[in-house]
Formats: sequence, C-alpha cells, structure tokens
Amino acid sequence: MGEGKFLLELSSIQAKKDALDPKRVLSEDFKAIKGLKRQIESMEAMLEGEKELRASRMKSIAALEAEMGGKEQYLRQGETRLYESKGHSLRELLGIQQAIVAAEADLRAGEDTYLSLLNELEGMGKEREKTEAASKELKKTYNQKVRDFKLKKRDLELQIKALEAGEESIRKELSEKTLNLYDSVLKRVGQAPVATVWKQTCQGCHIGISDQQIRKIQFGERLYCCENCERILIMPE
Repeated sequence: MGEGKFLLELSSIQAKKDALDPKRVLSEDFKAIKGLKRQIESMEAMLEGEKELRASRMKSIAALEAEMGGKEQYLRQGETRLYESKGHSLRELLGIQQAIVAAEADLRAGEDTYLSLLNELEGMGKEREKTEAASKELKKTYNQKVRDFKLKKRDLELQIKALEAGEESIRKELSEKTLNLYDSVLKRVGQAPVATVWKQTCQGCHIGISDQQIRKIQFGERLYCCENCERILIMPE
C-alpha cells in the first residue's frame, strides 16, 4: 500500500523520540542529583543536631560556672573561718577543715568537667567546620549538576519537538483509518509500532509469517498486524 512508506517513517520517528526520552536518557543524572540531595540533607541534619548539642553544652557550662562560683565563695568563707579560728573548739575546726577539703575536691571535679566540656566544644567546632566545608562543596556540585541536567533536558526536548514537527507533516499524508490503527498499535506496543517483512519473518519480533498472511499483506486492501507482536506489517518496496 502507498501508505506503507509513511508508516515506516512515522515508526522511525517514534523510535528516535523514544531514544531521546529525557526520563530514560537522563535517568542516571537524575539518580546522581537525588543522591547528592540526600547527602546534603544528611549533612544539614548533622549540623542542626550539632547546633542543638552545642546549645545544650553551653547551658551546662553556664550552670557549671554558676555552681563553681558558689563553691569558690563557700571555700573562701571556710578558709576565712579557719584562719579566724579564735574561740572555736578543736572539733569545730576539724569540721571546717573537712568541709574545706570536700569543697576543694568538688571544685577540682567541677573544673575537670568544665575543661572537658570546653574541649568537647572545641572538637565540635572543628568537626562543624569540616562538615560545613564538605556541605558547601556538595551544594556546588549539586547546583552544577542541576544546571547541566536542565540544559540536557532542554536540548532533548528541542530535538523531540523538531521530530514531532516532521511527524505531524507525515500524519497529514495518512488516512484517518490508518492513523487510528497506528495510534492504537503504538499504545499497545509502546514503541516501533511498524515492522517490515523480510523472508517471511516479522522484523519486529522475528517470528515467521504464514504464506496466507504474506499474500494478504501483499495484495490486500487493508493493513495487517503481526499475529505475534501486533505490529503493523509492511512489505519492503
């Protein structure tokens, strides 16, 4: 049939459009972008957690400073009482001395905790700087990949648009009945809805075709589809 050539051209254009499908062509790029986004979100969560932990440690330090200030005052008062010990019994003096020793021990323990918290804050600050630097680099990479992705997608869409313009021109050469069949097969098959016949074999599925169907395709007044893959069969000119 005279429409066979146009159907083959339509099918060829459809194959090219499928090959340019952004979802397929850019699938790996999209996965890479999603992976980077997850890494960035993970780092931001780490930074937010560090921020909350730092605030908690700062509160602990403030409370400890207040506590140590009170203990230092208590210690000074005890030392003053000890030095001004006139009129106190030996038992009272021993009690004051024991209280001073206990206060000094508490103060040293508080100082150790204080220094430990300061060291922890310093370490957290260094880790935060590293995480922020890594996050900054990841964001730069992410933004660049997003820009590249958009450019690639736009280029593919322009190529598809150009193909669709040619497709529309070819569709005007076909009858409504033929177009309806083509669109129906395309919907079922998904791609390459037209196949040629070569040596009594469908070139779409490579399954043999009976002599009777070959004669129908060659001399029939309508289009026939492969009984196996359902593609429209066209005899090569």
